[in-house]
Amino acid sequence: MKRQCTSEYKIVPIDRELRIMLLEMNLAKQDKRGAIRIKKGVWVETWIGYSVDEATRMKPSRLKWQDMRYPLIEQRWTIVNVLAQLEAWGVEPYLSSNCRKCPVISERRQIEMKVHDPAGWENRVQFDHDLRNGNLRIAESAMADLYVHPDLIPLEEVELDPNRKSLLGCHGSCFT
Repeated sequence: MKRQCTSEYKIVPIDRELRIMLLEMNLAKQDKRGAIRIKKGVWVETWIGYSVDEATRMKPSRLKWQDMRYPLIEQRWTIVNVLAQLEAWGVEPYLSSNCRKCPVISERRQIEMKVHDPAGWENRVQFDHDLRNGNLRIAESAMADLYVHPDLIPLEEVELDPNRKSLLGCHGSCFT
């Protein structure tokens, strides 16, 4: 299935919240259909925390009133730099916030989630069930049952192996 996570779960919700904030600040207006229109001359700078490891993900804004900035890339920071800075600040490294439902996260990451983020793991297991129980629009066009794990069995039946390599392309560099 086509992956659209960045658009559906990041770009669209962030744009929606920006529009709501601008409306509350009287920098936008709502039309008769309920769409929020940004007033002429309004400009928003949005900072995205991609490191240089993720530079291929940089995109210009598709909105004329928004400019994208990538401060970590501008500073040439890698994820190693980010983790070192967090350590210097005394901040315990934590699991990345990449999507709990992503089918391409590593087995190691799934084990970390299961151990350190039980709510996230349960969310992932529920999503796996929802792919097959008719609760998700994404599954409507599928020609077979969908699973989040490449073994094509329910997630709670998978024996996770931290040494298994992902066949789908994630190499742990999605830190969003």
